[in-house]
Amino acid sequence: PSADLNQLIADQWEAWMRWDPLFATSCGDQRFNDRLPDAGEQHYTFWRGQLAGFHQRLQEIDRLALPPADRLNYDIFARMLNFEIAGLDHHGYRLPISKSGGFHTSLPDLHLYSPFGTLRDYENYLARLAGLRRYFEESIDLLRLGLRSGYIPPRVTLEGVDQSLQAHILDDPTRSVFYKPFEQFPASISASDQERLASTAQDAI
Repeated sequence: PSADLNQLIADQWEAWMRWDPLFATSCGDQRFNDRLPDAGEQHYTFWRGQLAGFHQRLQEIDRLALPPADRLNYDIFARMLNFEIAGLDHHGYRLPISKSGGFHTSLPDLHLYSPFGTLRDYENYLARLAGLRRYFEESIDLLRLGLRSGYIPPRVTLEGVDQSLQAHILDDPTRSVFYKPFEQFPASISASDQERLASTAQDAI
């Protein structure tokens, strides 16, 4: 039973990394650094199904056959799964923006936890910049779904949000926070690659 539990926890973590590549990067898992997650309703429906599958596997493990330490892991893992499944069932993700946070404040911090030591690192970051338009459009669709289904936040929670968005609408892309990684390069990247990367970044922004 302990081996089954440990494998289940490892499988859930692996699925989480693949479902949310941004979270994976923040955890130091760099396998998906060229990807953004999806932002649409189907993205969360898919994850809810995966979590339900992990919950079913957990129920098949004999908790009483586990040693005390693993029994505690079992209980914590069960609580985590139940909490997240319940949250998805309430569709809280249909409110992806507020004054306190959201994708409009987290994505501009991407350069702070992304690696920039190699050419590949920069290429990965550019791939994410290229995917931002798709991510924003899916997020807008999700906001509209929230409006249609009654997920409407109090006005006070949105005060100031427009200013935080306006800060990223610039005539000069080199002034954008998304351009920060291209202001200075490691010596290992050639001058020609630096010029190409910087030009591509400006176009993407």
